[in-house]
Amino acid sequence: MTSFCLRGDYLNTMFVVTLPIAFGMAMENNLDYCTWFLTRLKEALGVAREVSLITNMDDVVSFCICHAFPYSHHGDTSKSVFMYMCIICISSRILEPLLWLASKSYTMCNFEQNVLQLTYDEHEVLVNIGYAKWARSYFPNIHWNVLNIDIP
Repeated sequence: MTSFCLRGDYLNTMFVVTLPIAFGMAMENNLDYCTWFLTRLKEALGVAREVSLITNMDDVVSFCICHAFPYSHHGDTSKSVFMYMCIICISSRILEPLLWLASKSYTMCNFEQNVLQLTYDEHEVLVNIGYAKWARSYFPNIHWNVLNIDIP
């Protein structure tokens, strides 16, 4: 699930979920709106359904997911991890392609080959985030039938 800040005539926040697709518009990104949206989503999915939610590292959304879907896997998009790393540490020119290759690697061996080329500080940030939050090879659920849509 991702929350977007809308510009122009619609200065609101939009929550987006794919497969099945669900959209929710809110005046702002806060706990009440997000909790309401996730509660409705959980009702629509049913309680016995296993879900994995990939978000853009939004603290409000992450907090609400932990409460609405406590047994789900909650991950972060590789784009949001890259943006976070650019804020936390001085990134090299090769950070983005290495992070992309590492996040999309299906095997831990390929993942390690890419991560080992990062600086110590960059590596530490990724360890603190947790590999299972953003790397496909560490993803705890099914590795196939995963759709990642990045809406600008």
